[in-house]
Amino acid sequence: MDAQNTDEGLRKALQQAVHENEDLKKVQQNTAALFSNTIEQIISIFPQPTLVINRSLIVKECNQLATQWIAREKNQIIGQLFSTFFPFNTAPIE
Repeated sequence: MDAQNTDEGLRKALQQAVHENEDLKKVQQNTAALFSNTIEQIISIFPQPTLVINRSLIVKECNQLATQWIAREKNQIIGQLFSTFFPFNTAPIE
């Protein structure tokens, strides 16, 4: 009887954890979409070319002025490494 109660308790806990994980994924997707739209709207009003990059230096968003400055379409810029467009000088500074 105890094993059966334990098994049922574990099953309910697992179902709850799965449900909470799905809820968290939905919140994360909604937040990411909101953030993405907000960033796109914000940088669209900047008076200079603007790129938004993540910690891995991947371009996540750009405004129209950036596409003109880099002379590429937006879909050719987003997802690329920042250094693709602006190579870093790896020579030591003297």
